[in-house]
Amino acid sequence: MDSFQTALKIIEKIHQNGGIAYIAGGAVRDFLMGEVPNDIDIVTSLSMDSLRPLFPKTIEVGVQFGILVVIENTHKFEIATFRTESEYKDGRRPTIILEGSPEEDAKRRDFTINGMFLDPITNETIDFVGGKEDLKEKVIRAIGNPHDRFQEDRLRMIRAIRYAARFSFSIDPVTQEAIKEHAPTLLPAVSFERILQELEKMHKDGNLRTALVEMHRLGLLSALFPPLSEISTLSLESLQKPEKLPVILQLKALLGHLTDNERFEWLSRLKFSQKELNLLNFSDRLALTLEKASLQERLHLYASPFFESASILLPSGLISFANDEIKIYKEEIERIADKKPLVTAKDLLEKGIKAGPDMGKYLKKAEKIAISHKLNDKKEILKRLFEN
Repeated sequence: MDSFQTALKIIEKIHQNGGIAYIAGGAVRDFLMGEVPNDIDIVTSLSMDSLRPLFPKTIEVGVQFGILVVIENTHKFEIATFRTESEYKDGRRPTIILEGSPEEDAKRRDFTINGMFLDPITNETIDFVGGKEDLKEKVIRAIGNPHDRFQEDRLRMIRAIRYAARFSFSIDPVTQEAIKEHAPTLLPAVSFERILQELEKMHKDGNLRTALVEMHRLGLLSALFPPLSEISTLSLESLQKPEKLPVILQLKALLGHLTDNERFEWLSRLKFSQKELNLLNFSDRLALTLEKASLQERLHLYASPFFESASILLPSGLISFANDEIKIYKEEIERIADKKPLVTAKDLLEKGIKAGPDMGKYLKKAEKIAISHKLNDKKEILKRLFEN
């Protein structure tokens, strides 16, 4: 049973127990756009205490906010009580959650296209906020007063841009002006972790470059990275690289006027993983290392899992040079990447070489012989190794 049919069964059960329930938010938007939603959220008139006994498998992750996760047929659904919210003190989360009506629940949401409900039993779309019209007009518009929406949750400013980039929609002019006004307040109200999650979603959607330009135009990118405040939007567009480039390297390209240490300090605030920071460090040293490295050292660079992404930022001449070598030494690079040398420590032990520093030197020398002479015969490599 697919997620929609499962959601329908859940809503029917809520109806049978005296409640009202609808599919809510982004799932309704996706259905109306002819897309399959990733998640289906449900809203209901029943309280958490009334909902809990109806379903055998539940996870209480947001009961204090009127949210219960229900697991049915391996699908997970967030079910929330119709609610209204007040007293946003941190620019991110409400401190008081109150039970509300469907209309009040819709009007507390972020954007009109996310504020609709769907009754899957009657197939009726319930729209208190003008979401259907804005979908038709391809507009991202904050519900109600955009200043209120962004003061409640400043992450919504970035989300507006993500939705606009994802769907190729425009942002309503009044909503745009509110983003510009509140952009300087993005930090510290929103955590770096949440900002990075939004950037990663943009990248996954294939719209990061477009979104970054819009973030810069509306003042959000310079709020996040003050060194970009003096760079024009047109100049920033020229600094961008192919969409497939990981988020951390896209941002590196935009901050290219900084020193490596300055750039690392700014980017590390976003709480990238250690693997992504290692990619950044590899990228920072790649060009200089390639120019000075021996053939053997260059092949090790090509064998790195970071090379393909980092090489996109290399000067065109170095990229051509590297690509030529990669073609010539394809087998050698694959052996290095797979950590399968032709001559191993065991082979050297049999030749009387003891474990220790000398062993490492012999292994490197054997690899150098194999690479320099394009050899793949172990006996020949060993012969040459001990002749020298």
